[in-house]
Amino acid sequence: FGGNISHTLHSHRLVEYARAKYGNDMANKVVHGMFVAYHCDQKTPSDIDTLKEVAAKVGLPLPEVESFLRSNEFVDTVLDDVTNPMFKSQTGVPHYKFSTASGTEFELPGAQDVSYFVRLISRLVDIELEKKQGSKI
Repeated sequence: FGGNISHTLHSHRLVEYARAKYGNDMANKVVHGMFVAYHCDQKTPSDIDTLKEVAAKVGLPLPEVESFLRSNEFVDTVLDDVTNPMFKSQTGVPHYKFSTASGTEFELPGAQDVSYFVRLISRLVDIELEKKQGSKI
């Protein structure tokens, strides 16, 4: 790995822009494009040229994206998300939050092996079944 670690404000702004203007599918394409750029191509996520390259690859109109990136649009939205109490417990990326029908919650920070997810989900299913059986008594 040789990518540069940097702030991701503009990357997140681009995702929000794509979502607001073109929908969730386009936002997901931008996210995927940023992951490939950073993790595979060792690009810097804060670099404007990287953002424009990703935008072009996923089909966003480049002149529109360039104009957007020069603006402050979605800065407040992204910064509000960062300060949202719901995200305060997040210490790693990715971050997973599981919630069951009965309200049991579990958070899993950072990348984990698939076997851990299988054990966790199995345990949550067991908890739900136990609660359901207990409510019938």
